[in-house]
Amino acid sequence: VVATMECSSTKRCATQALIILAFVSIFVFLYFNSDKWNYVGCLIAAFGVYQLTHGCGLSADHAVVYAGKYKELGAVIVAILVQGIVAVISAPQSPRDCFNDALQALNASLKEAFDALWAADVPSFHAHTVDAQRHLAELKVLVPGCSQELQLTRGSKPAFKVQFATDAVNLFEMAVAELAMVAVAAQIADDSDHASADILEILLRREAMGTVNHSVTGSFAVVQDVLPQMLAASEDDVTYDELRRPEDVRAAAGLVGADALYAELAQASQKYTYDEELTNDVKVRLTIVVKALENVSAIFGGLEELCIKEASHGGRRH
Repeated sequence: VVATMECSSTKRCATQALIILAFVSIFVFLYFNSDKWNYVGCLIAAFGVYQLTHGCGLSADHAVVYAGKYKELGAVIVAILVQGIVAVISAPQSPRDCFNDALQALNASLKEAFDALWAADVPSFHAHTVDAQRHLAELKVLVPGCSQELQLTRGSKPAFKVQFATDAVNLFEMAVAELAMVAVAAQIADDSDHASADILEILLRREAMGTVNHSVTGSFAVVQDVLPQMLAASEDDVTYDELRRPEDVRAAAGLVGADALYAELAQASQKYTYDEELTNDVKVRLTIVVKALENVSAIFGGLEELCIKEASHGGRRH
């Protein structure tokens, strides 16, 4: 386009200036807004602009080369724009949005699993635990793709907290594994002499289970509310008033009421005889469930501490 204009025309001068300005602006923007492609953007802006500043009045051979350079640079820019547009259209949700959706689904599955646990609904508890495992697998796949380095530009959203998300997913994985252990131990063994012994029913009839319920679900409720907010926060002044003080979290990290529950179970399980097949022994299965709940309580306490540390680093905790 520029080559077809008169050398001394104001129109040519203005057009060439606008092209140079647009070219430099695009790649300087890329330099300042991309963690992965910033160096490439800097090189293109620095060395590519030279091809746009040739003088007028070139020979026929030079004019052909000059026009070819313009076309080449234009083709590169158009190709980048087309690729970006196609990527946006074909992937309406970013990995970050998919991660947030999977996290919400995981929290929902865990909540349903806990509700089934306290209702002694073993089939439902097992089903929701399996759902939680599936959502957890999705999160593990999505975390690396949320890295800021893989984005062409940062955009308006703050940088995704990859390490924070990775640590949280690892803790969730431990908690879900413990719940899976509870699901296995709570299954009724048909070939056992105590096939009618419902492990969860035995637990829920104990008075101390009320305290245990509160201890296990307390930190989970906090994490369920705060963690998605921290990962999806778009403002620096977001506050997380739900978070407890670190000393309160550490004090509640253990399973409150566990000792009383063990004492009640020791008395209640005396009527059950020892089963040589340990996987069918009622006392062993009760111990596994309570120990797993202890671990779950400690893990969710660790998740809450992780949230407190992240909020403290950002200065967003009251």
